[in-house]
Amino acid sequence: LVVVLDISKHISDMDENQERQLESHGRMTLGRILMEEQPSQLQTELETVVECPVCYNIPRDLPIPCCPAGHIMCTTCRGRVLHCPTCRRQLEDNTSSLAADLIEKVQHKCLYWDFGCTHKDFLRSLVRHEDRCLDRTVQCPGPNGCEEKVQLKEFHRHAVRNTCSVEMKKRTKFNLSKGWMQWDGLTLKKGQEFNLREDLAWSFFHFSKFEQQFYFSAQYFAAEELYLFYVMVVGGTDTAEEFTTTVAIVNDDNDIKITFEGPVMAIDKVPQTEEALMVSPSCFIVHYRSIRNMLSITEVGENRNMTWSVDFETEVDVSQVVQM
Repeated sequence: LVVVLDISKHISDMDENQERQLESHGRMTLGRILMEEQPSQLQTELETVVECPVCYNIPRDLPIPCCPAGHIMCTTCRGRVLHCPTCRRQLEDNTSSLAADLIEKVQHKCLYWDFGCTHKDFLRSLVRHEDRCLDRTVQCPGPNGCEEKVQLKEFHRHAVRNTCSVEMKKRTKFNLSKGWMQWDGLTLKKGQEFNLREDLAWSFFHFSKFEQQFYFSAQYFAAEELYLFYVMVVGGTDTAEEFTTTVAIVNDDNDIKITFEGPVMAIDKVPQTEEALMVSPSCFIVHYRSIRNMLSITEVGENRNMTWSVDFETEVDVSQVVQM
């Protein structure tokens, strides 16, 4: 009822010229006409009508909950309250089809409004903006990172401060075990170099090139006995598509290499599971047995107690994609 009265007020305030235009566009919806004629005032009033009274955001997801009197709220806030925040009536399972229609006709705040973005737009255009918003947040990718949400432009500072990433050297060494392998140091037969049934993940290794910040990820996925590697860049898909990466696993003598060349991954597109990561074209997958003979085994024990450290080494680089 409130919305109908507000729209009627706009009709009564129109001058004769506007009324003629309204008649000439009889096939257009009333909401579209009003948005074209008086966009600022009508938009403001409609935004107020469909705004959640708890979080002050305009709902995006359907259906939109409401109380028996028609007062709406967003789905998230509905799960937190038992009574209508506006009239205090007991909430039931009511939803508002009128509000559902209106949310496509009002401008919404960017999801990252609280992080400093001041962009507002209609939903169909806002989604594209949010994918590229300079104030957007990303998750520090696990299992290498801490999985905390952080602003994209603050990611590097976060990763270094929280030791989610360390600076990468020309050749990077990864320790698989220390003291796990059973071996007398003489016979050809050795025991397992590390616990094959336990997942392993190392901190990211970061490096700068082409005025971009890159991160190298390495992990061991025990369920499949696979090593998984990828390189990500701080930026979106458009940035990632400008580069390719080369990852090489090398032995001590540098005479054996297993090399991968492929795309760089955008930091906000890193898969959440190992299964999803393995189907990504950016993921370098190597079976445990493929590099077993390339592992470096070093005695680190004291007084000849036969304590062995098992490691492997990698070399990583990125190149710019040549535009044809």
